[in-house]
Amino acid sequence: MPNFSKAAPLYRDALDMRRRLYPADKYPDGYPDLATSLNNLGFLLKARGEYDEAERFYREALAMDRKLYPADKYPGGYPDLAGILSNVGLLLEARGEYGKAEPFYRDALEMYRRVYPVEKYPSGHPDLARSLNNLGFLLLERGDYGQATDALAESVSMYNRQVGAFTDGGAEAEALNLAASLPGASNKFLAATAHAEEAKPSEQYPVLWQGKSALARSLQHRRRLLHAAADADDATRQRVQTLIGVRQDLARLVLAPARPGDADRAQLVQDLTDKKERLEKELAALLPASDRKTLPYTELADRLPERAAFIDLYRYVDWDNKTRKWDDGHYAVFVLRKDRPIRRVELANAAAIDKGLAEWRDDIVKDLRSNAAARLRKAIWEPIAAVLGEGVDTIYICPDGPLSALPWSALPGDRPNSVLLEDYAFAVVPGGPSLLDQLTAPVPTNRGPGVLLAVGGVRYDRDDYKAGKLWPALPATVKERAGIVAEARKLPHAPEIVERFCAGADVPRLLADLPKARWAHLATHGFFAAPDSKEREHLFRPDDFLLGVGAERRGAAARNPLTLSGLVLAGANQPTDADSGVLSGEAVAGLDLDGMDLAVLSACQTGLGEAAAGEGVFGLQRAFHIGGAKNVVASLWKVDDEATAALMNLFYYHLWEKGEPPLQALHHAQLELYRNPQGVPALARGRGAVDWDETVQTVTKAPVDATETPKRAAAVKDWAAFVLSGAGR
Repeated sequence: MPNFSKAAPLYRDALDMRRRLYPADKYPDGYPDLATSLNNLGFLLKARGEYDEAERFYREALAMDRKLYPADKYPGGYPDLAGILSNVGLLLEARGEYGKAEPFYRDALEMYRRVYPVEKYPSGHPDLARSLNNLGFLLLERGDYGQATDALAESVSMYNRQVGAFTDGGAEAEALNLAASLPGASNKFLAATAHAEEAKPSEQYPVLWQGKSALARSLQHRRRLLHAAADADDATRQRVQTLIGVRQDLARLVLAPARPGDADRAQLVQDLTDKKERLEKELAALLPASDRKTLPYTELADRLPERAAFIDLYRYVDWDNKTRKWDDGHYAVFVLRKDRPIRRVELANAAAIDKGLAEWRDDIVKDLRSNAAARLRKAIWEPIAAVLGEGVDTIYICPDGPLSALPWSALPGDRPNSVLLEDYAFAVVPGGPSLLDQLTAPVPTNRGPGVLLAVGGVRYDRDDYKAGKLWPALPATVKERAGIVAEARKLPHAPEIVERFCAGADVPRLLADLPKARWAHLATHGFFAAPDSKEREHLFRPDDFLLGVGAERRGAAARNPLTLSGLVLAGANQPTDADSGVLSGEAVAGLDLDGMDLAVLSACQTGLGEAAAGEGVFGLQRAFHIGGAKNVVASLWKVDDEATAALMNLFYYHLWEKGEPPLQALHHAQLELYRNPQGVPALARGRGAVDWDETVQTVTKAPVDATETPKRAAAVKDWAAFVLSGAGR
């Protein structure tokens, strides 16, 4: 937190010194440094709530800047002058003097428009976008929702262009810091449009459409361009390989065991982080400039299958003009279908929804009956279903905030004792543009069977070490791996099979195996190092999560959030400096996975990650997608080993033997497990078991009445954890 009491004397000393350096008799118009000191002190006093004294310094700075930058010499104005105009407006707004603040905001805005004209700044400028944001919020506070919407729409669009342009040439961590520094214009835009009369979702959604997960899309696009450039040039290939190596070294070092020499480790981490970011910028400079063109959302509507819908959620807080405070939050939901107008739905009381979700997830894991499920259906699903319309069986969802951890298919259905799984197949996607990219990508033809990488039965110990194990053995994954391999070998055109198990399932081997795989099944522990989790305590140091005063990411894990999720491999119970035994998302994201159709992360919590404003979740799913994997199946919680093996064996039966696309295969496998829990033991034993064929025939047989509730349904915890991310093709 800023220490205002210590800062104030220093600011005053600086001001006094500058008054002596630039006396009025020698500098009748003042001096820029002196005006800056006046502005700085005014800013500090405003932050302390000392508005009257702050105004005195602001007004003096404004008068000085007017003389330093007169209209006859600076007809377009000057950035410093526009800045102090904005600051005076902010002060008056903080005192509730909205009528007095508005002229200052508008003068600052017009000056910024002249200083940063569109022909010189096609992406806009941060100061101009911030000025629009300031004016928009003032109008929101006054209840002038129409004008607020216009100003905030321009601000959001400008910020989106700036983040995109910056990401094209910057480092990932710097782009994240830029996104974190933005003043919440999207949130204010959603709040203003929620109140505006005659608000049209078709005019609102284009403003938001390009911004969600823009960084992830840009990084994925840049990685593809880099690998293409590396194929054509030896020097570029060498630098790309160096970057991949640095990412892997960084991931290894961040997760290395704590030792007395951690000060050296901290410097090494910083050096590697700096090298990674320098290489990212150098390689970005070699690439052609992006045209920054994103197809409109109507293209996605046109490309959606007839029986599919796209649901895009945004969590935001609304301004209460009575209390003069932000409320507990809402979810704005945009619903898109082919040949239908886009609809917007409001989910009120986001805080209650988030709390209910946490309660439900806790009850699911404990296998308890939960009243929270019915509350969540009423709060989330019923408002969406009211505008969804008939004839939908596939739903693509782009969640936001805590709803990234919601098992949609397990929500109660329309019929008593039913679940939504019985009527819909759900897939999550990073954003609408990402889904559009997948739906418009050409389907490869004449591909060979490719390579199946099957991992299971990992040995987490390097010797007979027993005390304090974080990662216990998973004996059921041996059968899980064997069942999937047996299913693959039965195919008419079987893939090449690479099995990794025991001590052979280590990080170096998987880093070499993954880029060659078309199918990757990874049956091992996974983790997300959430705050207060044992994984965070065991794997990271507190200073790995340091943030700066402006919430900029400074610590190693904060600057590299993909290190917070990973897969646990051979030797992880006894990590060494050379091998932590953990394959983190940071290392995965640097790989070339363009040939990977499907990655199945058959491990607990592989679907979770760190949420970042406007960027979704930083986790293993994101890392595999950035690497190029088209579809990723991951889990939202730890699942019983036997239930996991049963679900996965059914999934691959539908995927390969029945030739179903991944989304349909997962949906059918979950539905059949839900309806036939008695089949779990036989299904878990997999192909080769004497009762496999008979059990599969029984559980895959369609019920006479699909609307009939099963006499004994499987527990939610056993089938609903796994979610598919991607288009599911």
